[in-house]
Amino acid sequence: MQLTLERVGKTVSRMVHLYPQSLSLVPGAVTVLLGATQAGKTSLMRLMALPWRHWLPGKLMYSA
Repeated sequence: MQLTLERVGKTVSRMVHLYPQSLSLVPGAVTVLLGATQAGKTSLMRLMALPWRHWLPGKLMYSA
């Protein structure tokens, strides 16, 4: 299953916590998520696991 995110981000109380990002993950490939402290790595992982109402408009697509 391929996972694709297009321009997804996160806001809380009108403050941007994760600027819009795009990412595509392919089955069988090893993917590493690197970034500085407070860069939004955990927020991006949470988006992939559980999309919820605080995310900025964007697309989260799963395909077989």
